[in-house]
Amino acid sequence: MYYCFVVTTINVPHLLEGYARKLAKNNKIGFIVVGDKKTPHKKVLRFMKQLKNFDCESEYMNLEVQQKFLRKFNGLSKIFTYNSLQRRNIGFLKAAEYDAKVIITLDDDNYIVNEKYLNYHSHLGKTVNLREIKSSIGWFNPCSILRTNHKREIYMRGYPYSKRYIENKIIQKKGKGRVVLNMGLWKNDPDADAVTNLANPTKIVGLKPGYSNIMIGKGTTIPINTQNTAFLSEILPCCYDVIQGYSFKGLRIDRYDDIWGGFLAKKTIDHMGDKVTIGQPITNHMRNKHNLLNDLKMELWGMILTEKFANWLDTIDPNGASYSEIYYSLAKNIQKKFAPSFDDYSIRKYFEKLSNAMELWVNACNTI
Repeated sequence: MYYCFVVTTINVPHLLEGYARKLAKNNKIGFIVVGDKKTPHKKVLRFMKQLKNFDCESEYMNLEVQQKFLRKFNGLSKIFTYNSLQRRNIGFLKAAEYDAKVIITLDDDNYIVNEKYLNYHSHLGKTVNLREIKSSIGWFNPCSILRTNHKREIYMRGYPYSKRYIENKIIQKKGKGRVVLNMGLWKNDPDADAVTNLANPTKIVGLKPGYSNIMIGKGTTIPINTQNTAFLSEILPCCYDVIQGYSFKGLRIDRYDDIWGGFLAKKTIDHMGDKVTIGQPITNHMRNKHNLLNDLKMELWGMILTEKFANWLDTIDPNGASYSEIYYSLAKNIQKKFAPSFDDYSIRKYFEKLSNAMELWVNACNTI
């Protein structure tokens, strides 16, 4: 397969039928679904077998299959917790083992809009000329290129609160570079944090004119999620949804696994001299039912620690000449410089575990 879609879910992923119907006829595609404890395994297995009728590859990895697969990688199984979106990482590794050129990560509530979906990812691996965005404060909000059902500004989940609603001069110029990651955006429900969803309910109408795909300049940080994002398999060592689920002072940190993973990926990609783009393809995000107050509880520590983590990451100059080496260098910097900066033992130990998990991830990618 050339394109491999990876989804983790606790539901039957009916959305994939739409992708198969619209894309399989003219493209070499495949689907990997990674199950969890609550996934209806028999129903998903039956559905995945039916997908093959659309002339595409498909595989369902139940828990037993996952454990067998993970035995190839020393110590890796301990960093993927159950009841967690981080299990999608297992699907990334499996896609790489199948030698997929492009890995596309989807959330199970992001539906395909039209047959042009893969056209908008086709610049991956190519050197292209696009409008490039830089920012006076070093941050760019992907939601700023979306049209909403009201005139109020919204920010993407993971965008630091200290950087919101302040003066930020956006510099646009012609950019050129090899694109290795493209984050597609969404219509209908935005990927906003619980505070935004509670206080500023928003529907996305579409992209603003002229923003089909834009390049994000070196040194400008954006939140990158795993709802509708494609990347070259060669950069897999820096595409890891980081460990979460640890408790600090009675509240668990969660829902920032893809966001912090995205910060680390953008840092690595910048250092390699490659490029990140955002914009198309748009998906129709029909958000699964959420308890927003519960989301807020899980996101609070992510909101707090993002401020320090992202600012610190901006000061680091990692070593290395490959994606593996640079990402490994970032892991060592977290262990030696960032984790010790916390007086709180539980937070310090979490970042030490994060560093160790990043090293295990790089080793697994190198094994593949």
